[in-house]
Amino acid sequence: MPLEFTYRAASEELPAPLPTIKEIEASIRLPRRFPGSPTVYLLRPHFIIKRGNRVKPIESENMLFVRKHSDLGVPKLYAAFRDTETDKNYLIMEYIAGESVSRCWATLDQATKEAVVADLRKGLDQLRSIKSPGYFGNIKGQNLFRPDGKDSSVIKTAYEWTEDLLESGQQEAPVRPRRFEWFRRMYHEILDGVSDPAKAVFTHADLHMENILLREGDRKPFVIDWERAGFYPPYFEYQTTMLEERFATDWGTHVDTFLDPYPDQMFVIFHWRAWALFGSFCEPPGYESEPSQYDMSYWLDHLDDKDYGSAIEESEDEAPVVTNYPERPRPTEVADILEQLGLDDK
Repeated sequence: MPLEFTYRAASEELPAPLPTIKEIEASIRLPRRFPGSPTVYLLRPHFIIKRGNRVKPIESENMLFVRKHSDLGVPKLYAAFRDTETDKNYLIMEYIAGESVSRCWATLDQATKEAVVADLRKGLDQLRSIKSPGYFGNIKGQNLFRPDGKDSSVIKTAYEWTEDLLESGQQEAPVRPRRFEWFRRMYHEILDGVSDPAKAVFTHADLHMENILLREGDRKPFVIDWERAGFYPPYFEYQTTMLEERFATDWGTHVDTFLDPYPDQMFVIFHWRAWALFGSFCEPPGYESEPSQYDMSYWLDHLDDKDYGSAIEESEDEAPVVTNYPERPRPTEVADILEQLGLDDK
C-alpha cells in the first residue's frame, strides 16, 4: 500500500515496529470527542494513531518544534504519512497512559496541582520566549488558525489582526453599520495595544482541560492536539484556555498561575465568538426598526420542531450539517406568543 511519509523516526527510537494500516484498523477505535473530529486508534502498549482528512501535516511539525524548543510534555512522534489510495493522513504517536485534567483534577491534592501547574508554566514560558517571526501565523509562515476554526492568511500588523476578526464576524453574521462601527472602535481600543506581531508568542491555541493529560504514576502533564499552534498575540492562549473552562473545579483559578491573564482581551474574543459563531447580534436583512418581538418569535418558531435529528447528516471526516430546517409560521401577535408558551387565559 503506497504511503507518503513526511516524517519517520529512526528505528532505534521506536518502541516497536510501526503498525501497518491493517493493524491500525484492527486496533481499538476510541470514541470521537465531537462530530467531525479525526478518528483515533489505540494500539497498546505503545501507539496512539490519528487518521483522517482533517489530520494536518502541520500538527506533526508543531510537535517536533515544541519538543525541540521546550521541556513541555509532548508525546513522541513516530511517523506522519498519507495513504495515497484513501487520501487520508495518519499520525502515529506515543501512547501516554493517564487521564485528562478534566477527568482527574478534582481528585488531586494541592501539592500535585501545584506541581502540574509549575511544570506547565516552565514549558509554556520556554515556548513564549521563542523570538517572534514578526507575523501571526504558523511556524511555516503560512495560514493562521482563527478562533472560528477557519484559516486566515498570515497577519503582519495589529490593525490587520483586529480587522480580520471584524470582517469575518460581519461576513458570518451581519449587523447594522452603526453597531459594526461600535464593535470596531471597541475591538481596536482593547486589542491593538497588545496585538503587535513583533511580539507574537508561540501558542498552542487550544489549551483546554481535555488537551492536557496527566501521566499515570508521576502525574507529569502532556499537551496534545497541536494542529492549531502558531505565533499569536500574547493574550490568545489565555482566552482559548478560559473559553472551555466550566468552573466545576478550581482549575480556572490555576490558569492564572501558568498563563498571564488578559481579561479585557479575553472578553473581546468571547464577544467575537458569540457574534461570528452564534449570530448573537445578527439582524435579518431589511429589519430597520428596533427589535421588539423578533428575537422571541424566532426561538418560538423552533420550540416544537421534532425533526432536527433527521436533518443532520454526518460523514466520517466532516462536521454535521443541518440540511433542512423546518419552516414554521412566525407568530406576529402577542396572543399567539402567549398561547405557544402556555401562558394564555385558556
